[in-house]
Amino acid sequence: MEGSAAEGCFSWSAEIALSRRRLRHRRRVLLFYPHNPREKLATASGERVAVNYRLMARTSINSYLEDYRKRGAETAFAQRRGLRVVRWSYGRVAATAYGFARELEARGVGKGERVLLWAGNGPEWVAAFFGCALRGVVVVPLDVESAADFVGRVQAQVRARLLVADAATAGRVDLRIPVMSLESLGEEDV
Repeated sequence: MEGSAAEGCFSWSAEIALSRRRLRHRRRVLLFYPHNPREKLATASGERVAVNYRLMARTSINSYLEDYRKRGAETAFAQRRGLRVVRWSYGRVAATAYGFARELEARGVGKGERVLLWAGNGPEWVAAFFGCALRGVVVVPLDVESAADFVGRVQAQVRARLLVADAATAGRVDLRIPVMSLESLGEEDV
């Protein structure tokens, strides 16, 4: 019965079952995060390991910062910049995020307002993102390769109060809003 309706139904139901398994796996990955990197590697390689997934019911994204503060001096990010490798600890990311939240407060950027984040990936970007989350500010992330006219159109739609940009993007557009250098986040608490 090649090509019959029954065969088509079977393959369709098999695809649904596979999709359901993938969805359950994604939920487990998103809801339970093992804190020991060795446990992550062991489970990723297919070995059967008894992993203690501490239930970390996340009520907000800010709960990650508490974990960052607890992990303190452990390396969170290592990024090559030219010939150097810059390392940021979890504690430094959390401290910078709290400092950025205070800077937003000083600039009068409050809950529900928007901040354009137009910079390359790096620990400063993560700290700025978390700082916005701490204040309840809506982050509008933009790709580094975005054209200046596109960024202008986004600004016209979202009416952001602040542009956080790195050296590569800061001078490419004049949005008539305050601009904060992303690099300045990393300098204040080295």
